[in-house]
Amino acid sequence: MKHQISVALCTCNGAAYIGHQIASILNQSALVDEIIVCDDSSTDSTMAIVNDYARRAVVPIRCHVNEPRLGVCANFDRAIGLCSGDIVFLSDQDDIWLPEKVEKTIEWFDSHEDKEVVFSNGYYMDDDEKAFTSRQMFDAVGFTAKARRLFDKGFQMEALLPHNRATGAAMALRKSFVNQLSLDRLAAAHDKEILHDYAIVLAAASVQQLGYISQPLIRYRIHKGQQQGFGEWLAKPPTTSNLLKPRKFADEKLDYIFPGAKSRALFYRERREFRNLLSRWKVLAHLDEYKRYYGENYLMVFFYDLFYCF
Repeated sequence: MKHQISVALCTCNGAAYIGHQIASILNQSALVDEIIVCDDSSTDSTMAIVNDYARRAVVPIRCHVNEPRLGVCANFDRAIGLCSGDIVFLSDQDDIWLPEKVEKTIEWFDSHEDKEVVFSNGYYMDDDEKAFTSRQMFDAVGFTAKARRLFDKGFQMEALLPHNRATGAAMALRKSFVNQLSLDRLAAAHDKEILHDYAIVLAAASVQQLGYISQPLIRYRIHKGQQQGFGEWLAKPPTTSNLLKPRKFADEKLDYIFPGAKSRALFYRERREFRNLLSRWKVLAHLDEYKRYYGENYLMVFFYDLFYCF
């Protein structure tokens, strides 16, 4: 299937790295159709570098500058909204895409027609583009082989509510799904609370339309100047002990991002609470909820809950 492929690339004072990132996007084994750059009022030479690439590149690079500065979530909301392709790749300004990123991601979408959002694994690099750890991104966020097996069985919300295991820098989504989101509300009210990538994956998980690619497809840069990132996670990996922030978000905000998602998130939590040997009757009482949520696959998750506990 032929797709129109867009890249939503957000920048803010990224002159040190933006050229390397754009070059990696242009040098893909499968070319993109457009790159939408939304700059959040940079005060360095970021836009001069972007405009130079725009003049020379075969792929259209369309530039937009925010005045005044919008912040991370609102900037991505604007960039995504300006994309015209049916598949939208999110991109930070300071990473490097591996040459097969677009090709492998499009192949994944073509083989998973029921999924709307996907995130991939990645490698880490420093300022000088040198690897400084053997750990990959999935290792750092705790998306282990065991976590992936549970994810594959349908426990997507449980995997995500403790903390985000997907980064926007390694994410792509169908534009049809983007059109159902309300990231503008998130951007306006919660820019510093829950980021755009977390809102997107929670919304997709709530309707079982999220997937992942275990193969690393980006080189994620760790440096002092990044606005958001995994740097601190490498030194102190996140745990599942502090659930207040994401649970509060799921309870109070998720319906604003994706209608109907809150009830599905709460159903996940109820399952976790009654999934023990002394409460199997509660599982039976929720059989209709399993069928409504999981469709033809509901018996698989139902029996998993019935006979196993975490």
